[in-house]
Amino acid sequence: MDEYLNRRVRPILTKFQREAVISQGKRGNIPTGVDYDHTQRMRNQNLLKDERWGSYKKGFKTLQCRIRGVYLGNNSNYANQPLFAIEVQPLQKLPTSKPPNSATPYHISVAFFDPNKRNMFEELERKYSKNKIVTLRGEISGLTFKLDTTRCPVGSDELIKRVHAEGHYYYSPLHVSL
Repeated sequence: MDEYLNRRVRPILTKFQREAVISQGKRGNIPTGVDYDHTQRMRNQNLLKDERWGSYKKGFKTLQCRIRGVYLGNNSNYANQPLFAIEVQPLQKLPTSKPPNSATPYHISVAFFDPNKRNMFEELERKYSKNKIVTLRGEISGLTFKLDTTRCPVGSDELIKRVHAEGHYYYSPLHVSL
């Protein structure tokens, strides 16, 4: 019975969360947060040395984490189109101690909400409304963890790839900003 209720209620809650983010953004109530330079976030300052970072990133191929779909908003002209993202809660140490911005969690940016593609977004909401523990697969590229589009459970998801390819971030690979 609980699982049945969860399947019916979770998508509605995600829709409410999307609408709440839109409403907050239109009123200018979303905190902008503080941007942190990577040198302020690096867990081990020795990693800033090129030779250390090079060897570290070669061995960093998986990321154990808890994920769920969320909407992240802003107060700009596009407040009615919040970003659908996969929130990433690391279950292991990352090379950085916090995300690049204090107001947002570690996340995978998928696409800004498009009312013309409502069905695809609602499918993503249903699929990612529940917390899941997964192992993301990929590699460090610059200061991002770029997802493998064939072996990663999120990076290989055809719906995510399609929505991402048709959205604002089409030029950027799916990734978690470190």
